[in-house]
Amino acid sequence: MTNSRFRLVFRLLQIGLALIPVAIGVLALLNDAGSFKSTVQDTIQPLITMQSDKAMAWRSLPASWAPYVYIIMFFSEFLVGMLALIGVLGMCRNLFKTALDFERSKHWVYLACIWGTLVWGLGFFEGAGDWFLAWTSSNGGISGLQQSALMYVTELFFVFFYLKFSKEADIQLK
Repeated sequence: MTNSRFRLVFRLLQIGLALIPVAIGVLALLNDAGSFKSTVQDTIQPLITMQSDKAMAWRSLPASWAPYVYIIMFFSEFLVGMLALIGVLGMCRNLFKTALDFERSKHWVYLACIWGTLVWGLGFFEGAGDWFLAWTSSNGGISGLQQSALMYVTELFFVFFYLKFSKEADIQLK
């Protein structure tokens, strides 16, 4: 395989990886918006009011906040997808340009991965999981929240580090 073909395949694979946070963000919005009312009532409200652990209720939020918490949550998830999409479009635009141009276009994907790690790591894993004690809930959708958050953070971690440390300039083809 020639250097130019290898470079093209390598760049296309990177674009494919960058589509992971796009898909996560867009599908999260579609899932969240599709069942807004039931999710607010069945998941968000019991979570933030800490119905599963009344002994720690001092750190709960009022039930009336549930729709607002959910709106913030799903727009935060959607932002991950949109930031990554900007990066993917830039990577496509720079597909046949210099290595430096292509590398610079990945910055939006890095930002998406960092934001997603904050959303799912700090927001879901720590906030919902540990602050609101989701793991103590008998509601399966709430109790499995930390495991799901960890899966998203792991995917974003992989995408970030692979793209960050796969710089073309470092590849020496002979």
